[in-house]
Amino acid sequence: VPRERRLRNEAMAAFLRADFKDCLTLWTRQKKRPQGPMENLIIALCLVQRKEDPSSLIPHFERVYRTETTALQAMHLTNQKKYDKAFLAYKKFLTEVQDDPWVEEHTMRSTLGFLYDFCMIAPRYSQEFYKLLGNPFPVRIIDHERVDCRIRLSLRIGVKETVEALSVLEPVVPWTKSTLLARYFAFN
Repeated sequence: VPRERRLRNEAMAAFLRADFKDCLTLWTRQKKRPQGPMENLIIALCLVQRKEDPSSLIPHFERVYRTETTALQAMHLTNQKKYDKAFLAYKKFLTEVQDDPWVEEHTMRSTLGFLYDFCMIAPRYSQEFYKLLGNPFPVRIIDHERVDCRIRLSLRIGVKETVEALSVLEPVVPWTKSTLLARYFAFN
C-alpha cells in the first residue's frame, strides 16, 4: 500500500476510535490535502478538539454538513470562552439535529461532550439544554449519549429532573457508573 494511502487509512482509523490527536498528526504527514466534505469535516473536528480554529475548513463542507457546521461553531465558541454565543450555537444545533437524520455520529458525540463541559463552566444554561435533550434525536442517533448527557445535566439541576431523566430507562436500567450514581442520588 502506498505511503499516502496508508497514512490516510490510519488517520481514518484514528478518527473512528476518537483519537483526534493521532488523526490530525497522521493527516498532517500527508502531502495531499483533505479531499471532499467528509475529510474536511474530520480535520475540523480534530482541530476543535485541540482548541484550534476550524473556520478555514468550514466552507469545504458546510453545504453538505449543515448541522455539523453549527456543532463545530458551538464547540469553537466554547474554546474561545464566548459563552453567550456558544449557548446560542448549541441551542441551534439541538434544534437542527431534530430535522437531520443523517448527522455524522462522531461529531454528535463530541458535541454532546462539549455541551456537558460547557454547562459545567456556564451552569445557568443547564436547565434549557436539559429540556432540549428531552426529545430523542431522529432515528435514535446516539440516543444513549443523549440520555446520558441529560441525566448528567439533571444531577446539576435537581432530584425531580434526575428522576424524570432516569424514567426513560425503566424498566431495563443500564448498569453504568453514571446511571447507578444518578439513581442513588434520585432515590436516596
